[in-house]
Amino acid sequence: MDWMTHEKPRIRLLRFEPVKDCGYFEVRFPDDRASLGFSWDDNLGRHFRQGMMTQAEALEKARAAARREREKAQSVRIAYRFT
Repeated sequence: MDWMTHEKPRIRLLRFEPVKDCGYFEVRFPDDRASLGFSWDDNLGRHFRQGMMTQAEALEKARAAARREREKAQSVRIAYRFT
Protein backbone atom coordinates (compact mmCIF):
# COMPACT_ATOMS: atom_id res chain seq x y z
CA MET A 1 0.00 0.00 0.00
CA ASP A 2 1.33 3.40 -0.93
CA TRP A 3 1.17 6.00 1.84
CA MET A 4 0.72 8.74 -0.73
CA THR A 5 -2.69 7.43 -1.78
CA HIS A 6 -4.06 7.94 1.76
CA GLU A 7 -5.81 4.64 1.34
CA LYS A 8 -7.08 3.03 4.52
CA PRO A 9 -6.18 -0.63 5.01
CA ARG A 10 -9.14 -2.88 4.35
CA ILE A 11 -9.52 -4.63 7.65
CA ARG A 12 -12.89 -6.35 7.45
CA LEU A 13 -15.22 -7.58 10.15
CA LEU A 14 -17.36 -10.53 9.02
CA ARG A 15 -20.24 -12.20 10.86
CA PHE A 16 -21.02 -15.91 10.54
CA GLU A 17 -24.06 -17.58 12.12
CA PRO A 18 -24.14 -21.20 10.89
CA VAL A 19 -26.55 -22.23 13.70
CA LYS A 20 -29.32 -20.08 15.18
CA ASP A 21 -28.00 -17.94 18.07
CA CYS A 22 -24.46 -19.30 17.63
CA GLY A 23 -21.59 -18.13 15.46
CA TYR A 24 -18.44 -16.09 15.27
CA PHE A 25 -17.03 -12.79 14.11
CA GLU A 26 -13.91 -12.83 11.98
CA VAL A 27 -11.47 -9.92 11.63
CA ARG A 28 -9.67 -10.25 8.27
CA PHE A 29 -6.49 -8.36 7.42
CA PRO A 30 -5.40 -7.06 4.00
CA ASP A 31 -2.00 -8.75 4.21
CA ASP A 32 -1.16 -12.44 4.68
CA ARG A 33 -1.70 -12.51 8.44
CA ALA A 34 -4.07 -15.04 9.93
CA SER A 35 -7.50 -13.66 10.74
CA LEU A 36 -8.84 -13.36 14.29
CA GLY A 37 -12.02 -15.17 15.34
CA PHE A 38 -14.40 -14.41 18.21
CA SER A 39 -16.96 -17.17 18.90
CA TRP A 40 -20.30 -16.53 20.55
CA ASP A 41 -23.34 -18.48 21.67
CA ASP A 42 -26.52 -16.85 22.97
CA ASN A 43 -28.19 -20.15 23.90
CA LEU A 44 -27.13 -20.88 27.50
CA GLY A 45 -28.23 -24.50 27.29
CA ARG A 46 -25.76 -25.13 24.49
CA HIS A 47 -22.62 -23.70 26.11
CA PHE A 48 -19.99 -26.36 25.60
CA ARG A 49 -17.06 -24.43 26.97
CA GLN A 50 -16.52 -22.10 29.89
CA GLY A 51 -16.03 -18.47 29.05
CA MET A 52 -18.11 -18.55 25.85
CA MET A 53 -19.10 -14.99 24.93
CA THR A 54 -22.48 -13.64 24.00
CA GLN A 55 -22.95 -12.09 20.57
CA ALA A 56 -22.69 -8.57 21.99
CA GLU A 57 -19.45 -9.38 23.86
CA ALA A 58 -17.88 -11.04 20.81
CA LEU A 59 -18.86 -8.12 18.56
CA GLU A 60 -17.35 -5.65 21.03
CA LYS A 61 -14.06 -7.59 21.16
CA ALA A 62 -13.93 -8.00 17.37
CA ARG A 63 -14.54 -4.28 16.81
CA ALA A 64 -11.84 -3.41 19.36
CA ALA A 65 -9.34 -5.72 17.62
CA ALA A 66 -10.15 -4.23 14.20
CA ARG A 67 -9.90 -0.68 15.56
CA ARG A 68 -6.55 -1.46 17.22
CA GLU A 69 -5.14 -2.84 13.95
CA ARG A 70 -6.42 0.15 11.94
CA GLU A 71 -4.81 2.57 14.40
CA LYS A 72 -1.56 0.58 14.32
CA ALA A 73 -1.50 0.67 10.51
CA GLN A 74 -2.25 4.39 10.50
CA SER A 75 0.55 5.18 12.96
CA VAL A 76 3.02 3.18 10.83
CA ARG A 77 1.98 5.15 7.72
CA ILE A 78 2.40 8.47 9.54
CA ALA A 79 5.81 7.47 10.91
CA TYR A 80 6.90 6.29 7.45
CA ARG A 81 5.75 9.56 5.92
CA PHE A 82 7.95 11.68 8.19
CA THR A 83 11.14 9.61 7.95
